[in-house]
Amino acid sequence: IRVSSAIGIEPLNLAYSAECPGDWTRSADFLWTLNGAPIGSSVNGHKLVSEPGEHSLSLLVVTAAGLEHRASRMIRVLPRMGATAFSTGND
Repeated sequence: IRVSSAIGIEPLNLAYSAECPGDWTRSADFLWTLNGAPIGSSVNGHKLVSEPGEHSLSLLVVTAAGLEHRASRMIRVLPRMGATAFSTGND
C-alpha cells in the first residue's frame, strides 16, 4: 500500500494506491477500508481523515482466479494545535 503521508495533522487528506501487477488493475476486485469501514473499490483513491488518532487502512484484493491478497497500513492523525495551546508565560 502506498500512501501520500502516513502521519499528518487533522484534517489529513489521505491519498492511497495499491502496488500490484498490471493485469490485476484490469481484472481484480479491490476493497479499501479505514478502521473497518469501506472507503473505496478501485486501485487508488483518497479520503479526508478528520479524527485524530491511529487509523488502520486496509486493502483486500481478489484476483480473477479468486485468490485473496491483503495488506494494511497504520495512519496517524495528529490534533491541530489551536492558538490558545501556546503560552508565552506572560498570561
